[in-house]
Amino acid sequence: MSILIKNARVITLDSENSILEDACVYIKDGIIESVGAEPGVSADRCIDAAGKTVMPGFVNTHTHLPMNLFRSYADDMPLMTWLEEKIWPSEARMDETAVYYGAMAALAEMAMGGVTAFADAYYLYDWYIEAIRKSGMRALIGRSVVDTDYAEGERKFSEMLDMRKNMRGGRVDVGFAAHAVYTCSPSMLRRIAEAAVGTDVIIQVHASETASEVDGCMKANGTTPIRLLKDTGILDSKVIAAHCVWPEEEEIELLASGDVTVSHCPSSNMKLASGIAPVPDMKKKGVNIALGTDSASSNNALSVWREMTECALIHKADSLDATAVDALSALRMATVNGAKAMNLNSGTIEKGKNADLIMVDTSGIRYAPACGNTIPNIVYSGTDSDVCMTMVGGDILYENGEVTFCDIDECMAKMKEFIQSL
Repeated sequence: MSILIKNARVITLDSENSILEDACVYIKDGIIESVGAEPGVSADRCIDAAGKTVMPGFVNTHTHLPMNLFRSYADDMPLMTWLEEKIWPSEARMDETAVYYGAMAALAEMAMGGVTAFADAYYLYDWYIEAIRKSGMRALIGRSVVDTDYAEGERKFSEMLDMRKNMRGGRVDVGFAAHAVYTCSPSMLRRIAEAAVGTDVIIQVHASETASEVDGCMKANGTTPIRLLKDTGILDSKVIAAHCVWPEEEEIELLASGDVTVSHCPSSNMKLASGIAPVPDMKKKGVNIALGTDSASSNNALSVWREMTECALIHKADSLDATAVDALSALRMATVNGAKAMNLNSGTIEKGKNADLIMVDTSGIRYAPACGNTIPNIVYSGTDSDVCMTMVGGDILYENGEVTFCDIDECMAKMKEFIQSL
């Protein structure tokens, strides 16, 4: 299958951050074959992108798909109250049907907002993976492990290993997921770290999300969460560490010295009153920073676009420095840096990269007058509703209001049935 996109403005996000006008993107068998001039070849489909911008797809590096079921189910609560009193008891009642439709709804929402890849940790994984594979999106997933009681922890650890062994393939990579230092004992963290030695596994973990998490870790373990992750060997692997709102300066150095991506989740951190992560400091020290939404129950949206905008704004206000996170940096966090976190051959529009891209309608009043400031206009003026096409590996998952892989009305009806049963 070949596709030729013509007459587009192309934000490449290559090493030069090149922006091409009236350009073509030629795709063959899911790979970008050329960018720029008309390639002079025929294609199975030709798309006229006049008035539109083609750019890399967004990468959501932290979410929990099935929790779309709990959107606005438990709002305006601090993290531990939200988890212990509302979310965990409700999750215990979920069955595979609920997980499938919650995940499918999340996948549709992300595709409509220009997300082409995501990292996620959850459980009840057979139906969950079925939904992911059906969507055609790229995914890094892991069975989330906690060991608050040993027998349950042992079962979950075994399931995590089995999932890694048996369910990788296609566009789905399977890694490990240690929930957090307050739900995993140091011995479990060491076991997960040891299981990752000598592999290409990526470990997902929540880290230093709240000040109370840091205080609790100090009381229980005599050290801080990120130091504990280092001491137990977790940070010796490739890691996506979600949140990292409360790292000390020395801990930022630990993150920078390893193969660690911080998944910055500004909306969730604000909604749960967790705080504002020191992203400008982490950025200066060389930490790879990507963006995540967290779940729709702690964010209420799965919009990486919104996270990108808020990332560029919140750190200006927090630091009183208008240069703290510029628009280009925020856009690269949403795309290039996320692709790096997940080992993807994407994140830029270049020859040889996977055709994981989106098309955005930038012809409307929201973008006028353009003044040549294409990237700031995208970051500060745009929104998910401007996405008119989402493509992964040359396959179109969403186009002009239509999701190609699911029945949205059916998803909404099934989700309503579940939430009314609680």
